[in-house]
Formats: sequence, structure tokens, C-alpha cells
Amino acid sequence: MPVSYTIEKGYAHCRAVGTYSFDETYRNYKAALDDPLFLPGYHLLMDVYDSEETRSSKEMELIAELLGSHPRFGKKCALLVNPDHTVRFGLGRMLSTISELKQIDMSIFFNIEEAILYMIS
Repeated sequence: MPVSYTIEKGYAHCRAVGTYSFDETYRNYKAALDDPLFLPGYHLLMDVYDSEETRSSKEMELIAELLGSHPRFGKKCALLVNPDHTVRFGLGRMLSTISELKQIDMSIFFNIEEAILYMIS
């Protein structure tokens, strides 16, 4: 399955691998946020390290809007990207900037361990 999520203690880990549609990604994030195990104040780890997709700026805005409007989301988000994919890193920076306008604290990581530490700190 190219998109999936797990609920961990304090955050949801949403993972996207290979090729998939934006709708699949959006539904996956929404499902994680709406999951009864996703408690108020939980955060989100967006793991696109193994993704082959590149999203548009409009799609970035839709994701930021979803996160910013969700009542249980704890307003902290880690984005895990592959350092070899500079375009995806740049889009991640765009998402981070858009998210700031929604009072979301988003950081970009190249290492899963650092991203998880950020989620639980």
C-alpha cells in the first residue's frame, strides 16, 4: 500500500511510498487525524522519504488547511524527506512556510530518528 499511517504515543506516522495520488495522501492524513487513537494534542510525522511524487503548491495549501483546521491536531509536524530529492525538499519548505500561517510548527528532517525525537519532545 503506497500510503498508510500508524498511531504512536504522541503522534501519527503517515508514510507515503512510491507513486500515489494526492487524494490518497489527503485521505490518509485525514484518516490519521480522525482516528479515535489520535488523541487531542497529538502531532503528525509526514514521511515522504521513499516517495516518487511531487506535489503542487495548491496541494500543499490544502494539506496545511487540513492540519490547521483539525481540532485535535497538536500543531507540530515533522516532514521526513530524502536529501537526494531537492525538489521535494523545496516543496517541503513551501509547506512549512504555508503552515506557519496556520500556527503550525513544521520542521523538515532527513533522518527518521531525529524526526521522531522532534515529535516526542
